[in-house]
Amino acid sequence: MGFPLGRVLEVAQRIRTCLTNFGAEVTLLREDYHPINPMNFIDYWPLAAAEKMPPKDLSLKAQLDHALAVRNRAIHMAIVRGEIAERARLVNEVIQPDALISLHINAAEWPNDNRNQLVDSDHAHVLIFGCLSETELASTNQQVRLLEKLSNGSGTTEAQLGAALGSALIETTGLPASDYQGRHAIRIDPEVPSLWARNLKLLRLVDCPTVLMEPYITNSHSSYARIQKALRAREYHEPLPVDDILVEYADAVVTGVLRAYER
Repeated sequence: MGFPLGRVLEVAQRIRTCLTNFGAEVTLLREDYHPINPMNFIDYWPLAAAEKMPPKDLSLKAQLDHALAVRNRAIHMAIVRGEIAERARLVNEVIQPDALISLHINAAEWPNDNRNQLVDSDHAHVLIFGCLSETELASTNQQVRLLEKLSNGSGTTEAQLGAALGSALIETTGLPASDYQGRHAIRIDPEVPSLWARNLKLLRLVDCPTVLMEPYITNSHSSYARIQKALRAREYHEPLPVDDILVEYADAVVTGVLRAYER
């Protein structure tokens, strides 16, 4: 019930067109639906196997369950660990932008694990780097990244861009701000309730100011209906709805960027 990947890509392309018209130089991390990470899950199989101890039970079921667990872990490594690391590498070493905006669409847990039951809650927020736990602060790798983020001067710009994008997102969509309720996140500006800090891998690994966008709950009554309208209009080449959710998302980001850079 989420957005197809191509529709989030459409949002990025719309943003690029608008900001380019204002004189900005915009680079997309990808132009199609394929992962950036050149490695696939088979390449991660030895690492995944090392994490999953073979079962002592030699039954066929136990062996199959173990193989499936290794496979799932390898897929997770390729899609999450490898893909995010490769995106961060491209940003830091190749693109080297003034700022990175990462576009996402949010979703809620299914009520009673029923994928046919929509939820009532619909909200939006943006994320920037921060809120490291005591355990994370004890990690050498985490310490190195924290020092880099503190010393390269990106923090102030990141907070300003995040505040501008968060405010524009709420104003444009009309959605209420999300409430993490203390789940490894902290609201850093009481005047911008949609702006939260979290220690997510992409936010931590990218050197430049980075803001992660999380609008809409795709499996909510309100957003799901609008998503279906947007998808149907594109599938049948109909005029876009007046309240087209993809256009709205792009407009919110453009507004936030222009506001952050006072254009």
